[in-house]
Amino acid sequence: MFKKRLNIYWILWAALVVLGATQYLNHTGFCYAEMRYLSERELVDRYLFGEKADTMSFEEKVEASKHRSYPTGVGEIEYPACCKIDGEPFMLNNLSRFANKTFMGKYLFEFEGYIPIKRSGSTTRHPYEYIISAINSCGSVMGADSTSIDVSKASYENALERNRKYWKGL
Repeated sequence: MFKKRLNIYWILWAALVVLGATQYLNHTGFCYAEMRYLSERELVDRYLFGEKADTMSFEEKVEASKHRSYPTGVGEIEYPACCKIDGEPFMLNNLSRFANKTFMGKYLFEFEGYIPIKRSGSTTRHPYEYIISAINSCGSVMGADSTSIDVSKASYENALERNRKYWKGL
């Protein structure tokens, strides 16, 4: 009887250790598909270029960013100054963040991008857009968790300058 009870305790202890390790990895942004943490640059690259980002050189990424077809009407994107990862999405409240990490196993990052938009005939809207998207710890866009606002040329240029300094510092 004592030996049986001891085995049950060991099984429970092992389950708690595995669950604790898994939850720690979930809460810290571990990418299970690659069994490692992705850098901020890798997360941005995955958002912009998809899975082929890993095989592309920096020069290929710069060239590809000039000829992107997503979203339609986007002008030349200045890579990497266009974009950065900025913590967790502001569009999720604390309960949603906790539930995503704890119960769904998804750590979400906030992707920020500044892009020029080609608009025909519109003089009332700004020619630049600030995009915010939620991406998972492997760099995939998470459904409709995305929003954008128009920004002025001055805001766009200030953001690019901040992002240039940001990437140089990494």
